[in-house]
Amino acid sequence: LLDTVEARDLTALLRFLNSPGRDLDLAHALRSPLFAASDEDLATIAGIAREQGCGWLHALVMATAPGLRRALALLQDWLARAHSLPAHDLIDRIYTQGNAAARYEAALPPVPAARVRANLDAYLQLALEADSGRYPSLSKFLRHLQQSATGDAPDEAPPPAACGEVRIMTIHAAKGLEAP
Repeated sequence: LLDTVEARDLTALLRFLNSPGRDLDLAHALRSPLFAASDEDLATIAGIAREQGCGWLHALVMATAPGLRRALALLQDWLARAHSLPAHDLIDRIYTQGNAAARYEAALPPVPAARVRANLDAYLQLALEADSGRYPSLSKFLRHLQQSATGDAPDEAPPPAACGEVRIMTIHAAKGLEAP
């Protein structure tokens, strides 16, 4: 799960929200389907940052492209809540306000899109499981992700069976569907 593109995109976004000076993580998040910034948009932000001698967030404030205006509005809202909301609630807010599932699905063909939706749901579930559900802060959740990446990370979620299809699973995998 943690090696999927969508999980890396979300992790980069969360790292930026936890520490707004992380320009590379902001660029990664902006390039993701969540914001769908073009190469030209990123070049504009980089040019403003270079001219003004500032970070990418400040340069994003000065950028005028319509897609970047949307990104700025969302990022400012999420930054304001990043350290007051539990990680799960923040991720849920990102999914809802950013229309994450629909944006990722629009960027992909139908079969991978179903897998991406399942992975997004699994990532949200991972936020609930972090720190035994004791409402972890964003920084604790990011540490949990880092430990999971080096240790025993959860498996990638299987795609749902299409209408009229049967999905063959092992008993072990099927039992996992009963887990909370």
